[in-house]
Amino acid sequence: MKIFKVYGKSVGLFNVRYDEEKNYDLVVLVRKKFPHLVIEAISPKCILGYAHAKKIIAVSLYAQKHRQLLSKKLQTDILLRFAVTTQISQAIKTAGIKKHSNFVIVAIGTKRSLVELADFITPHLASGVDYKRNAEFLQKQFGISKKHFGATISKTALEDLMVERATVLFQ
Repeated sequence: MKIFKVYGKSVGLFNVRYDEEKNYDLVVLVRKKFPHLVIEAISPKCILGYAHAKKIIAVSLYAQKHRQLLSKKLQTDILLRFAVTTQISQAIKTAGIKKHSNFVIVAIGTKRSLVELADFITPHLASGVDYKRNAEFLQKQFGISKKHFGATISKTALEDLMVERATVLFQ
């Protein structure tokens, strides 16, 4: 679990372990129990780490502030940007949660609400998520080659390339 600020809003990332095909039920329950929070569930395979997630969420919040969301809802915009697509069906395939896999809940709201959410889902949280393993998957998924890395001057080149691609998506 990680709680941080982006553009003055509190954001929580919760690594949830799968529970015998009840992933979707848990997300629906969390959305119902915490209607004042923006809730999206993302495949951890599409996250390179907390800094990457923070940057993608910042792009979505910026887009919301400037009325440039890729969809009508902020949570859908976040999913689309993690999947680097404007097509919701493709985003669900790429970055959506799966029946038999852990997933990450992205929640945006007040810090107090995020702490309440954390208390509620503590029994479902996974420990020790290693996002570094996702780099190879993301490079392959989004066709990022060594040439792309050569064109960047960054210690976090893949992360920066992913955020750049998420930023330049248009409706």
